[in-house]
Amino acid sequence: MVKKKIVDRIREDLHQYLEDAGVYGEHFFNLVDDYCRLYEIKEMLWKDIQERGVAVEWQNSETSRGVKKNESVGEYNKVNSQMMNILKQLGITSETLRMLGGEDDAEEF
Repeated sequence: MVKKKIVDRIREDLHQYLEDAGVYGEHFFNLVDDYCRLYEIKEMLWKDIQERGVAVEWQNSETSRGVKKNESVGEYNKVNSQMMNILKQLGITSETLRMLGGEDDAEEF
């Protein structure tokens, strides 16, 4: 049995949610694809934050150096916010998911 990447599982879950809710249309499925792309970007940003931290050193010359915030932190927050907006556009809230029930699918690959 081949294990699916988590982003593929997310895509399937969102498609299933839309079908169960009776929501059809290319626009909604494109939003799901956008959400999945943003998920992958968010994971890359998080990896950068884990590797380099929230502040990074910079050096332009031998005498010009310092520490600045890691721009991935701000971008991570923007991407996460946009992902939440997409879920709202799809009609998905924690309340709707609670109402649907389902299995706890927290296993990571």
